[in-house]
Amino acid sequence: MKKTVLIRSLCYTALLLWGLSFFAACTDDYFDRGADSGGKPEWLGSSIYAWLENPTNEDGSKYGGTFSNYLRIINSIEDAGVGYREVLSKTGSKTLFVADDAAFDEFFRSNALGITRFEDFAPAQLRAILFSGMLDNTYLLEMLSSVPGSGSAPPVPGQAMRHPTSWNVLDTVPFEIGDALPHSYSGVTYSNWAPYRDRGIHILKDQSLYTLVFFLDDQMKAKGYEKDFRDIVGVDRQDGDAHVFNAKIIRQDVTCQNGYINVLDRLLLPVDNLEEHLRKNPDTQLFSSLLERFSVPGYSAALTATYRETHPNFTDSIFVKRFYTELTPLDPVTQRRADALLSYDPGMNAYSANGAPTAMDMAAMFVPTDEALKYYFNRGEGSFLKERYGNGYPDNDLSWLDNMPNTVLSVLLNNHLRSSFLGSTPGRFKDMEDKMGTSIGVDKSHIQYTTVCSNGVAYITDHVYPPSDYASVIAPVLVNANTQIFNKVIKNELFDLYLLAGLEAGSNIKFSLLVPTDAAFGHYINPMKPNDEWWRFYINGRTNAIEATAFGIEKNDSLRAVPSASVSRALFDILDNHVVVGEIESGKQFYQTKGGATIKVSGTGLGMTVQGGSNIEQNETPTVTSRYPQNNGVTYLLDKIVQPAAQRSVYQVMQTEPEFSKFFSLCSSAKPYKVTENGKEVTYGGDVFTSFSHLGLTFNVAFFNTFNYSIYIPTNAAINKAIADGVIEELPADPVAEDATIARKVQKLYNFLRYHFQDNSVYIGGTPLDGVPYETASLNQENGKFRTLEVKSDNTSLQLTDAKGGTARVITTGGKYNIMARDCQFNGVESNFTSIYTSSFAVIHQIDEVLTFE
Repeated sequence: MKKTVLIRSLCYTALLLWGLSFFAACTDDYFDRGADSGGKPEWLGSSIYAWLENPTNEDGSKYGGTFSNYLRIINSIEDAGVGYREVLSKTGSKTLFVADDAAFDEFFRSNALGITRFEDFAPAQLRAILFSGMLDNTYLLEMLSSVPGSGSAPPVPGQAMRHPTSWNVLDTVPFEIGDALPHSYSGVTYSNWAPYRDRGIHILKDQSLYTLVFFLDDQMKAKGYEKDFRDIVGVDRQDGDAHVFNAKIIRQDVTCQNGYINVLDRLLLPVDNLEEHLRKNPDTQLFSSLLERFSVPGYSAALTATYRETHPNFTDSIFVKRFYTELTPLDPVTQRRADALLSYDPGMNAYSANGAPTAMDMAAMFVPTDEALKYYFNRGEGSFLKERYGNGYPDNDLSWLDNMPNTVLSVLLNNHLRSSFLGSTPGRFKDMEDKMGTSIGVDKSHIQYTTVCSNGVAYITDHVYPPSDYASVIAPVLVNANTQIFNKVIKNELFDLYLLAGLEAGSNIKFSLLVPTDAAFGHYINPMKPNDEWWRFYINGRTNAIEATAFGIEKNDSLRAVPSASVSRALFDILDNHVVVGEIESGKQFYQTKGGATIKVSGTGLGMTVQGGSNIEQNETPTVTSRYPQNNGVTYLLDKIVQPAAQRSVYQVMQTEPEFSKFFSLCSSAKPYKVTENGKEVTYGGDVFTSFSHLGLTFNVAFFNTFNYSIYIPTNAAINKAIADGVIEELPADPVAEDATIARKVQKLYNFLRYHFQDNSVYIGGTPLDGVPYETASLNQENGKFRTLEVKSDNTSLQLTDAKGGTARVITTGGKYNIMARDCQFNGVESNFTSIYTSSFAVIHQIDEVLTFE
């Protein structure tokens, strides 16, 4: 009892001292010097090496196994001229996981390497066996699952499952050449590796520390997956058992002067990481080759220099294999950002799940067998990919996969890469969801077998789990070589999450996604300088980012590079106004986009035209060139960008249309009027048009927000009649100050004008309405509510009923109806606007009578 309490106390102390280092060790002072009494306690026993020479039980009796093979390994290894026999015979702090001779004999009888005797081991294999089973600190098993507590708190048990070993990444520097380098399933060496195919390359599979994976009672119970152990590891266990990978520890915590020994029931060779396991597994060659497409060699000057210190005759370079991820998105040579990224690096030994310390979690991967993938591509749900990239290829020829872009492939692969093993244990399969919160659909019956790797668990399945993207309106954008600008915009703005809605069972959400082709992005009217400038968007081949060049409208001459912030805002505005919630082939002419703009649709199917306000102004007709029905809507490819009104604000429309002149004059004359009442200053009326802190092309409607509106403008004759009948009064050009009579006239006119501005854009040819009430901008001061209008409309007419019961009709002759306008506020100064800060959309109709409420 004294021994156990002492060691536990020392472990807690050591863990607190190592608070800044996650892999806290149980370093016993008695391993390095005598106890206070001047001698070492009897229970410490001999050194690690001495115990392996003469193994004993705790009571001093002879242990039932021998370790001659393991001792031969130790005796064969030295570093910097010091043999490991000497290292493990003296004081220090090591924790070893070893196999006895019986385990070696069992290994010699049956192993995939063809090793039948000790002499068959290569020197590098002997180093790997020793160092991959050695921790550089002293750990009791009960402490291996603990992590440092916060501040002075004691260690927290049940949190850790991995620890780094003593295996130096430079112990073995493989040289690979030819077909050993990453290549496609059809045998084509990937472009990142092609320069080394003939001359070869010294390539480390990773440069982070190799880790041991432990399955311990505290950790499995704390994380709730102890019942899944057999499904994960493939062997049985009892309470209290401890395993390293699939090897059971049959003798725990042998206490020596310089560390601890744990005896395994089998010889434990270094376990591959996920990437290496799949590369070597004959069942997963296809999935592995697809993953390898995202790999790249990166030169390491530091590792090369270190290796040359101990190998002075080495004159070559050492590279490290890594994968394109969000953490490592740049090509190590060109510094170009990869066009597609994996969720994580499957070859990273010290992979950290979701930012947690390496010790606490690892990755998981659901890997379809070659046969499952072949069926998926040839006859399953993935056959649309073959139709797109492999039309005409026979089923036994998968070389067409080389044609599939990384942007398309990464979406499929990432749906099988799970960032957290703890969130992907068999008991949690039913809870695993994709990025839209939809079930992945994994069932335990799909799992053929499971392998625990050094950085995660590989579940080998007979199923493929297609991503939601492949069934949504995103899919045609993703797979089409001519829509990569729009595809990038969707990804950059995280609109893929929005556009994946409606895929769950029972959902009625449908989208109409309007997609300009890359060629269409060659001409975009700059809404901040609509009369002077257009932009050409393109993908920079070096940075893989979307950029734009501005051109002058008059001479089509290149003016300048558009700042990246302006590019980003413009692309978001384009995207926001190319998405319609609902269908656009229902027989109506006008539909509202997600961004609030209205589009005009003429016709159906191929050849259908879709126009925004600017297209109508420019007499452009963006035309549907391809139509793709998907599970949550329809995707339409267009030959031009659909642009909201770029040249006409509400102010400009009123100012330039002679038939709107009387109403425009009244709106322009409306100003706030202040009088003193009961000793307080009171404001009547207000501006209809004004400029804000963010300027627009012209004055904007003062009471518009980021929304959509309808404006009903009576004819000049109707306005004149209303004035003659005393319904409204024109104001004097210079009203007398502090005149109560004028104040009432100002307020009456202001209320009258605002009664002609209505929330929501209503079009003739839009959604049919039958007496639907809409709020206007005219506020009833008595009840604090906005006054309403009733609207009745169909494909040919629109009628309004005001609060007095009077009716007014939209005049459909002369073309003064369904006029689109956009009030914008821009960032920047007037001479150099940079982007749209906010905007509102409006439709303007001419009506035959004024609207009144009193």
